[in-house]
Amino acid sequence: MKRYIRVKTLSPLSISSMRDEGNINRTLDYIPGTVLRGYLANRYIRDKKLSNPEVDIDFMSLFNGNSVRFGNLYPEGDSPMGIMIKILPATSRTCKASKGFEKQRQGIRRNHGIKDFLIEFLRYEYTGEMEDECPECGAPMEAIGGFYCQVGDHFETITAKKREIAHNEISDLLQTSKPGILYSKEAIEKGQYFIGPVIMPDTQLDSYLKRGEKFYLGTGRTRGMGLVELEEISEEDSFPPEDSVSDRLKKLNRAIRNAGIEKRFYFTLNLQSDVIIMNDYFQYLSYIDHDELYKRFKHNILKRFSLKLFYTGSRVLSGWNAAWRLPKDNEIVIPKGSVFLFESNNTLTDNEIDELTGVLEKIEKEGIGFKKNEGFGEIISCHPFHYIGTQLW
Repeated sequence: MKRYIRVKTLSPLSISSMRDEGNINRTLDYIPGTVLRGYLANRYIRDKKLSNPEVDIDFMSLFNGNSVRFGNLYPEGDSPMGIMIKILPATSRTCKASKGFEKQRQGIRRNHGIKDFLIEFLRYEYTGEMEDECPECGAPMEAIGGFYCQVGDHFETITAKKREIAHNEISDLLQTSKPGILYSKEAIEKGQYFIGPVIMPDTQLDSYLKRGEKFYLGTGRTRGMGLVELEEISEEDSFPPEDSVSDRLKKLNRAIRNAGIEKRFYFTLNLQSDVIIMNDYFQYLSYIDHDELYKRFKHNILKRFSLKLFYTGSRVLSGWNAAWRLPKDNEIVIPKGSVFLFESNNTLTDNEIDELTGVLEKIEKEGIGFKKNEGFGEIISCHPFHYIGTQLW
């Protein structure tokens, strides 16, 4: 069963995803599912006093299969709002001179807004025309990412507050501070809320995650960092209902036709978490094309589509294996927020649209790529911001 858990930071929290160079250790601005999974796996090993976890059937089913999935926990800000946190698509653009959504709370206008440019980019492919200046001040539009939510009739960006904590390096021989060696650790401030999904049978979830439970995540735990409290466990239907895949697919194509682009059918795949994907030769990929989709989901309707546009990147991911107390191998991931637009070779019949809807529902349910049980590979098709954000917000 899918539930959403909300945690509150009770002390500064620092979670690193790669080995930093220099004297500042940066932190992620969210809690990865792999960190929560690592804590629970470590606790299971400690409670059961396992010397070889791989021979324990319950351990393998909980932490090494895809039936149990730990999603990323994204920031809610200073206080819980009980609404879904989403990822801004990589096609989002904002005024370079005055960044951010136009309206915040109390309807106060502070910025020039954020607009989604996916349909503008597609129109440029066919007509060579694109409006890429801020309509308010004429300044250039630049890319913007991060988290956002919808509050009533307007949007808000969500950020995790951070600070830097200075430390001296300790001498291994003398166990005293080394003179002249100072470094800083970036950390998420205490008193902030994070929310994300966990898919796990009810009996197991209630056994391992309880309201009011306090535990440590991240680095610096011996210095009091990383203490969090499980504030709430919510049912999936406790959030406002979202548009169905069918509705989003229709609205996206209607918006594209309104822009003057006809005789084709489109859908997008939007990454709501990082994705790890490799080809048949175990080479990391930095994009998802129609061939990869067909190989994984094997439906003939996917043969009607080709990758038209994509906006993505890549980054190096590293980490720590709590069970084995060893560093993980570096991996290349496609970052969350990436957008892949697929175009059909001609129009689709109603039956074919229904087939496509079923395939997209399956992709959203199963995810894509490796380590889906650790929060990777979460996908939403036809992100609502592509058709809602065609104007400035």
